[in-house]
Amino acid sequence: VGSGLDLSFLLIDLMISEKFPVDDERLDQIAHLYGLFGHSHAEEKTQFMNRAIRWSISIVRNEKYGHPRLHQLAAFSSWKEGNFATSRQHFLYCDFPSEFAEMLVEVSAQKGYPGEYDLFVSQTVIHLLVLQKVANARTVFHGYIERHPVFSGIKQPYKVPLFNFLTLLLQAIERF
Repeated sequence: VGSGLDLSFLLIDLMISEKFPVDDERLDQIAHLYGLFGHSHAEEKTQFMNRAIRWSISIVRNEKYGHPRLHQLAAFSSWKEGNFATSRQHFLYCDFPSEFAEMLVEVSAQKGYPGEYDLFVSQTVIHLLVLQKVANARTVFHGYIERHPVFSGIKQPYKVPLFNFLTLLLQAIERF
């Protein structure tokens, strides 16, 4: 196992040093290797993905957070493994807002306290707005409300003040 990990890291180092292009072939290779990491190697799996993201940043300058496909791979894999914090971090940088909302509902139901269900989506919406992903922020917000068992079926004005604030904030941003 150790030599396989070392080879995976060396491949990414080679891709960085030789400036391999970010293309489907390379992304498929990374996805394949990433899928081979087991649960017992979570730290190495994270290190591998971080290196792959750094490679994509070094090659594609307009992707300052790394290639979205790498973030997609890490977001879904982390979600499946129950690592919601890592999943959330990667969902911010890929374009799967409906799935992002679904993951937030799952984590709030499993790990959240009833008084903080609104905070899970609020923090995410604000973070997406800072990243200038307004459409994703809107989709995550509405998807969360529609899917969450506590909030599904509620209409505006919401009984949750933070949701009313986010609604007005999204409307204001969309007008400018």
